Amino acid sequence: SEMCIRDRWIVDSIAAVDEAGGMVYFTGTKDGDTQRNLYAVPLLGGEIKRLTPDDGMHSVTVHAESGRFTDTWSSTTSPPRVDLRSLKD
Repeated sequence: SEMCIRDRWIVDSIAAVDEAGGMVYFTGTKDGDTQRNLYAVPLLGGEIKRLTPDDGMHSVTVHAESGRFTDTWSSTTSPPRVDLRSLKD
């Protein structure tokens, strides 16, 4: 389900909730309507941090226990690819 945020961008999905680490990981359009990126925010509120470094459309699977996520993505300048990325970067 989609949820509107006050700055008029969309949270597409909750990718993971890491209760032990105190973080929520979600995908959304915070950086533009033509992008879907992975973001992290503390469970108790705070700054939203973008975790996908490349502009484009990202489909992710978060593995919070290992501190990594699988990022399947593409953009207008990059063909589809899959990267294993760190949640800490």
